[in-house]
Amino acid sequence: MIKEETLSKLNLEELIGTTFEEMMEVRKISAGEVIVEKACDKLKACFISQGSIQMVTYTIDGKEFYRYLFPGDIFGVTNCFIGKIKKDLSPDYGTDIRIREDSVLVYLPLGKIMDMEVEGKEEVLKKLLLMTVEEKVKESSHFLGKAVYSDEEFIIKALERIGIIKAVNTRELAMGLNMNLRNLQRLLNKLEKLEIIAREGGKISIKDFKKFDEYRKSLEE
Repeated sequence: MIKEETLSKLNLEELIGTTFEEMMEVRKISAGEVIVEKACDKLKACFISQGSIQMVTYTIDGKEFYRYLFPGDIFGVTNCFIGKIKKDLSPDYGTDIRIREDSVLVYLPLGKIMDMEVEGKEEVLKKLLLMTVEEKVKESSHFLGKAVYSDEEFIIKALERIGIIKAVNTRELAMGLNMNLRNLQRLLNKLEKLEIIAREGGKISIKDFKKFDEYRKSLEE
């Protein structure tokens, strides 16, 4: 059932009931576990069905970049096809997948579709091309946002996009947003004092949407 629901959510209904669905893998992973992934190791993408993860990417020069991903997010789509087209590709970085809470991950061997006989294959490949573009846009938006926006603008935009930010503690949140811990604490205290956000049980949410919207607009002026 999870496999079929995943394909429906990804708008890949053509693959329901095919050998591709049989090849999909569903993994239940406990909070605290770390999955070490390297780019192009597998011709699989990963869909988050339940829970949330922290993706830590390591560059060749030793830097680390963090992202949080939530139910409905998918990653690794582009690597499926890079790995398929250029199998000898040597990645300059690796990625750790840190499981933040008990999660269900669905692995999709998208890279194998090019060799499969599937009805409506041309339409499926068009959708996958769109998915690779969307994946890169989201990834670039996250990292470029740090270069374009101030920390204050960045956290407001993060709240605007996902509504609630879950974090075990402020240090973890700072890592996930690629922000300085002390600066983040100062900003959260400020927003809480203005009654724009609420912090409770490891969650940061919008407390007053009218004040939030007014504050967001003031930053854009």
